[in-house]
Amino acid sequence: MTRGRPPQKGLDDAIPVARMRGAVLHFRQEEECAADFEILSADQIIIVRVKRTRRLHCSIQEIKEQFSEPILRLRSLPASAFLYRELWVWSQYGTWRFFRLLDTGIVEIDRDGRQLVVAVPGQGVLGSFRRAISFKIA
Repeated sequence: MTRGRPPQKGLDDAIPVARMRGAVLHFRQEEECAADFEILSADQIIIVRVKRTRRLHCSIQEIKEQFSEPILRLRSLPASAFLYRELWVWSQYGTWRFFRLLDTGIVEIDRDGRQLVVAVPGQGVLGSFRRAISFKIA
């Protein structure tokens, strides 16, 4: 069950970021809808859900717990080699974090959809060479 009205400020801020990745198609804001919009590019389709949080700087496990329902709804959509499911989380201060939902877990990505660095103790760094940071959209 969702609480409150749709996150219009978050959606308004997310659309310019989404447009940098491709054409944006908005979904009707209904309770049953799993996502807010989709991004269409030449080689992929990205289904996106935008959510607001008061606790943005936390582990991926905490993100999974905070947003279990939207994650479950997004995962109900089939993923493929060209169809991705993403959760975009923002704070009241305009800071963002982006996550791609895989069948087996969640990875943090940057605003362009590239996976962020993951440091695993004893195994070094996994993923592309990028800093794990949150993004503030101006």
